[in-house]
Amino acid sequence: MVSTKSGKRIGRVASAAAAMVGLAAVSMTLAAPANAASLENMMTGPIAGESYFLTLNPGYGTYSGGLPGLEAAVESGAAPIWTYPSVGASGPISSDGLCLQAAKPGAAGAVSVAPCDETNPGQTWFTTSPVTFKTAKANGAMLRIEGASSVVTNANSGTNWEAGMKLAVPAAPVAPDPAPFVVLTPNLSESNTLLPGTTFTGTGEPGSTVVITDKDGNTVGETIVDEYGAWSAPISGLPQGPNNLTATETLPNGENVVIDLGPVVVVMSDESTPLMDPTVAGGVGAVLVTAAGATLVIRRRKAHIAA
Repeated sequence: MVSTKSGKRIGRVASAAAAMVGLAAVSMTLAAPANAASLENMMTGPIAGESYFLTLNPGYGTYSGGLPGLEAAVESGAAPIWTYPSVGASGPISSDGLCLQAAKPGAAGAVSVAPCDETNPGQTWFTTSPVTFKTAKANGAMLRIEGASSVVTNANSGTNWEAGMKLAVPAAPVAPDPAPFVVLTPNLSESNTLLPGTTFTGTGEPGSTVVITDKDGNTVGETIVDEYGAWSAPISGLPQGPNNLTATETLPNGENVVIDLGPVVVVMSDESTPLMDPTVAGGVGAVLVTAAGATLVIRRRKAHIAA
């Protein structure tokens, strides 16, 4: 709730500000400034005075009809969402890849909308108070919208932009890149022997589906990447003997990322310890030998081909 000069409470401001949080999240790609790598000390919201708000159209200023009209324009999308410096900070005032640009930085003159260019001094603004934007911190002319013509200028007296700032929210930090799809464990480069129920773990994009399949395309493990980018999936249904596994991540947009995990050998729990030749171990134990692509298991002096 925000008080007006007359002391009346404006209930709609709170709801409009709440709507701004959602609008900001949707509009950050459009509203992000040229140096979007850092949005620290930046705000997101409409830029509006008592009666007008800034647009990206040639006239730049559009009549809002006061705060209720501004709230409606924000909710409908008619009032563009800008990213601008918070009080005491400096930076561009930008929306949809375009920035406000003063023709004469620090002096009175025309203000236009141009492609963002962080090297252009005319696109650096200082928010020196909750209601004022300047192109020079100390004595610079102030951002102003001429009510009669709706033209935006840099003038000796500025527009009070408090109405728009009432609806602004801190600019959200740039979302980090999602974690790459990686299988962390087990480390099959060290040992490709698996026990039934072995759990595979890794990283991926949150919300993605991870499916592990065998050489015949059967699903033997499946899970969802959690909100922190981690996943784990125990395997089941693998027969004893050689196999080949594949891990597939299906992203939220439907794209697939595939990792060939390569050949593995599935053994029962009593075969997980090193196996010995019975001629060495006195007939007790077994030996695992591979030849010509087959797996020969010798156990208790009896031999059979593993399935």
